[in-house]
Amino acid sequence: MSEANKANTVAFYKKALFEGDVENAFRIYAGEPYRQHNPLIEDGVEGLRKFLAWILANHPDAHGEIKRVFADGDYVILHSHWHACRTIRAAKPSLISSGWKAARWSSTGM
Repeated sequence: MSEANKANTVAFYKKALFEGDVENAFRIYAGEPYRQHNPLIEDGVEGLRKFLAWILANHPDAHGEIKRVFADGDYVILHSHWHACRTIRAAKPSLISSGWKAARWSSTGM
């Protein structure tokens, strides 16, 4: 199951954040309720949509890349770099519940 969880987490991240298709990312890869553990982002699809809109409005050249993906059972850690005004390095641990992305944490360093 870890490999499937890794693939789903990467696909969700790419579709929602790299392509900006938040609705379809949630429809395909995430479930309700979706808990966002970053205090700057609201829970659910609307919170991620607002956050992405803010990033793109303030950093129109922002783009990200996935560096590493680790999985242990229902937990997936996605290590990414975001490039905008300065590089943001982030680890994005996720909990996969019943095959759906159920929660996401952020650990961000500037």
